[in-house]
Amino acid sequence: MQHARAPHLIVSRFLCATLALMWASGTWASEHFFDYQGSAFCAECHIEQYSGWQGTAHGNMVMTCEESLARALPLPEGYSCDDISYVVGGTGWKARYLDQDGFFITSTRDRDGNETPGSNQWNIGTQRWSDYHAGEQGKPYDCGACHTSGWKPDLDADTDGDLSDNQDGRPGIHGTFELGGVQCEACHGPGYTMLVYESAAFCGECHSREPLNKIQASNGYVRHQQQYNELLASPHERFSCVTCHDPHASGEASIVRQCADCHSSQAATYQGTKMQLAGVDCVDCHMPDAGKSGEVISEYQADVSTHIFRIRTDLNDQRMFTPDGEFVRNDASGVAKVSLDFACKACHAGQSTAWLSANAQQFHDTSFKITGAMSGTWWAGASRDGEGWLIDAAANVFVAAMYTYDGDGNQAWLMGTGTASGDMVGTTVEITDGPAFGSAYNPADVNRTAWGSANFLFVSCTEGTVELQPNEEMLARGFEAMTVNIERATASAVSCP
Repeated sequence: MQHARAPHLIVSRFLCATLALMWASGTWASEHFFDYQGSAFCAECHIEQYSGWQGTAHGNMVMTCEESLARALPLPEGYSCDDISYVVGGTGWKARYLDQDGFFITSTRDRDGNETPGSNQWNIGTQRWSDYHAGEQGKPYDCGACHTSGWKPDLDADTDGDLSDNQDGRPGIHGTFELGGVQCEACHGPGYTMLVYESAAFCGECHSREPLNKIQASNGYVRHQQQYNELLASPHERFSCVTCHDPHASGEASIVRQCADCHSSQAATYQGTKMQLAGVDCVDCHMPDAGKSGEVISEYQADVSTHIFRIRTDLNDQRMFTPDGEFVRNDASGVAKVSLDFACKACHAGQSTAWLSANAQQFHDTSFKITGAMSGTWWAGASRDGEGWLIDAAANVFVAAMYTYDGDGNQAWLMGTGTASGDMVGTTVEITDGPAFGSAYNPADVNRTAWGSANFLFVSCTEGTVELQPNEEMLARGFEAMTVNIERATASAVSCP
């Protein structure tokens, strides 16, 4: 659906001068002033923009079969260019094919002409075929408003019996276009119009789905073509697309502003971390491939980067989609977030969501914080050899088991549990005794008696301090309050943030 055209535009000094000259020379009255000229006409003055545009998905959205072969795109099995009128897409994500009548090809053919439904969409990311409306007969092409330049829809194509308003007289193409692909004049107006639109809403005329206040989903992924919907539900909702992108360039070359240009403090805390040194960029986590256009790459990676940006780091808030799976879940303020599955598991597929949450919490905070990397065996050094701690720093609970001795020298276990906050955690401690070892063991005989508290403070993944405070009963039984410095006894299998 087309949206209202963005109200904000720029008319260049060059254009004003050109219009003045044409008015003076009488060209203004020419009936060809607003005729489509083609992008080569624009290149006469804007060669740099034209050169960049040629490599974009925009410029190659609709091409002839011969043009697609020049881009090394395969054809569906059993078809040649004699059977194909146009190829839709073919740069970045996928290619679909129209037959000579303008309908989508939905089946392949063997040498005898027998048809097999499907295998009719070529996915560029995976370099393999998949099904698109497999076997469906007479599926028309009516997407020219966003795929071509100068599109005029044929709204009654099925009933008017007139092929003059079908491209090249092909009944399957429900409309006509002046130029294949999104050429210069699709965005700047035909001929000498030369308008420049700067608002995100203008780009959103094609890069969106209705309604704009929701982000559609399907089969556990965001549906493609919703960059504007995502932007509106993101922290960048007031920005224009051209704030960060050059629309005349493709891929990395289109990025005109880096994340660090605005988020300098976060970038500073990220410098020197293991992830940064490993080559992980901001967009790998904050703009993961959560959207599907051509085909899914892996369980939590499709082929379209999201513009949602925010990440759900809370372990208890990981549901990204609505219960029916049809939309991304927004909060009461209309804010959307990607789950840790999409933000992290393309790289950390073997880690639990709890571990990812613990490491993602306050990730850009400069102060040290307790994460799953704290888990392991700890001790207070050689002066207290034979005593130590087993620590499990899960995302939702911190558990510390201290193996030590009571006032009479008998072995004792102290069990502390709590919830970490930054670099500190306070635990409530119990002491246990009870059943006999071996075959006589009965868990019902375990006694858990309140012992007191243990407060942990960590300065790194290998160093910390624990303050032990027994209650009055335990003081009477020979335990005493003390503070000891602890260090990791064995290396961690989990990277320290």
